[in-house]
Amino acid sequence: MKMSSDARGFIEGITEYIQKGEKQSVLPKVQELLGKVATQAQKETVAKVTSSAPLTMEEEKMIHQLLYQLIRHSVTLEKNIDKTLIAGIQIAIGDWVVDTSLKSQLEQMGKEISQ
Repeated sequence: MKMSSDARGFIEGITEYIQKGEKQSVLPKVQELLGKVATQAQKETVAKVTSSAPLTMEEEKMIHQLLYQLIRHSVTLEKNIDKTLIAGIQIAIGDWVVDTSLKSQLEQMGKEISQ
């Protein structure tokens, strides 16, 4: 699956947000890029979050707050662990999915190399 530039920008922004905590410089970029796809997610009440390892309470809180800011309402996080992701997370709200896992990045690189 090829990612749009908006999706790629969101992934880069949220990764930077989580890793560096640069809320002021990254969050506006993330909000802008996600605004287009967030409209469809605004009616959803559950966000499925799959990670390669258990999330810390702080990470859960950050994800919850970020999603609240993006879709303008609170969602319940349905958390799952999938060690095959290697690293990173997947967030799904309705039909909208963001996959920052190392597994998907390696698969994409493999596809690009084989072309």
